[in-house]
Amino acid sequence: MGVKLINCGAFDCAEDGFRFTGNVDVEAEGCVAARNGGQGFNVLPKAPLMEELGLPADTDPAKLAEVLRALQGIPKEQQVAEAEKRGFKQTLFGVLKEGPAYLNNVLQLANSPQVQQYIQTLLS
Repeated sequence: MGVKLINCGAFDCAEDGFRFTGNVDVEAEGCVAARNGGQGFNVLPKAPLMEELGLPADTDPAKLAEVLRALQGIPKEQQVAEAEKRGFKQTLFGVLKEGPAYLNNVLQLANSPQVQQYIQTLLS
């Protein structure tokens, strides 16, 4: 991905002035970054997939893909009850106290327009 910045500024930011994540080419012309808490310009490596999805790093990708597929055919208002009935929280997260929050993230993924892309990425 390419990003071109022309005549821009980032001043007094709490962290980096300009931050990009992943494999990105940045071209900056006439840009100024000053008095920021972090770097003026910072390109970070792409976050691991599970972290990017808001889930524990040790989440099994194949199990998550299976859960996302199963939730697709269920009306949104019934998904929480169905997920609990099928034990998806325990399947994915064991007994983590954050399980309910993580399950909410999974439900958001299941209802995302990109759900098929997530499933393909998880299975690759």
